[in-house]
Amino acid sequence: LGEQAYTETPGNIDDLTLDEAQLQLVEAIRNRTQVPIITVLVQGRPRIIRRIVSLSSAILMMYLPGMEGGQALVDVVFGNYNPSGRLPITYPKYNHHLSTYDYKWTEARIGNSIDVEFEFGHGLSYTTFDYLSLTVPPMMNWDDQLRITVTVRNSGTRAGDHTILLYISDVYRTVTPPNKELKGYRKISLAAGEQKSIDFSLTRQDLSFIGINLTRQTEPGVFNVAVANLTGSFRLIQGSQSGSTTSISKSHYEQSILLFIVNAFLFLIMIVL
Repeated sequence: LGEQAYTETPGNIDDLTLDEAQLQLVEAIRNRTQVPIITVLVQGRPRIIRRIVSLSSAILMMYLPGMEGGQALVDVVFGNYNPSGRLPITYPKYNHHLSTYDYKWTEARIGNSIDVEFEFGHGLSYTTFDYLSLTVPPMMNWDDQLRITVTVRNSGTRAGDHTILLYISDVYRTVTPPNKELKGYRKISLAAGEQKSIDFSLTRQDLSFIGINLTRQTEPGVFNVAVANLTGSFRLIQGSQSGSTTSISKSHYEQSILLFIVNAFLFLIMIVL
């Protein structure tokens, strides 16, 4: 299912829902047989497929493959290759939940209630992986690196590759932070029953952001760490570093208040219109 490459130009459709005929095809197959269905999506963008997700035993996102794409598909479907890909996007379930730009009012409106089809980083394998431990030092000095250790085990019966995703959340800062940010990833190969400990290193630069004065800055404080279902936290200790902004001045505070008022005014205009 899906679409060919010529259909991926901006503005050529006004609805991301997959064509009705293709959706009905899957529904018709399911009504006539109980044989497991593997849905293969060949597309350059995430088309809405919520009607057929529950009808499929597996969904394979092929994107727009090259000449050897068919052979790759056969290898995965017949088990000759153990898939290890992860989604580089959040796959939406509804059209109106697709926000393609960073706008805080939009985050507040749907950020806590959005129901996605597949989360960013989602991916399946013919084996299973267990996260055994996450070690996070409680403190990080201003000019030092923080070493985070994750232990993963292949708990399945065959070898496989797995990508570890490290997320960081800033508990508080002078500019509203994202809910979480991907700050590191590692792809590892594990034999059946094998386990490995993987290290991630974070510096102050990894915790920086663009402030209201449009310069990159870092602020001390508490940061949360998340890897799969494991969580931890650490505190960045403030130090002396030229060129780094660690506190908000009165003028910056006034700018932030003004920016908040302007955004609130624009939001009210959008509601009225």
